[in-house]
Amino acid sequence: MQEDLVKLCSDELAHSKFKQLYGEKPSEKIPARKWELERLAFFLAWDIAIRVTKQRVEEEIKNFFDTVYTEEVYTNSKGEKFISTRYIKELRV
Repeated sequence: MQEDLVKLCSDELAHSKFKQLYGEKPSEKIPARKWELERLAFFLAWDIAIRVTKQRVEEEIKNFFDTVYTEEVYTNSKGEKFISTRYIKELRV
């Protein structure tokens, strides 16, 4: 299960950040085991952070669309919403 979690995380930034923080896997048994546990904890935390951030951003965008003037929101045939460019700066903040 531990290796599956790490393999599922295809985020190259996560892998490079882990390598930067913890380096390569040591060859000795005890430090290698500690490295593996740190690796699992890191990728669990990374996965949770990504999910929470995504949920928060989606909620903020939904709240933004609920409060913006309806004349400034355009909906295409797929149901996707678009806004006037004057709101782009506010969303970026």
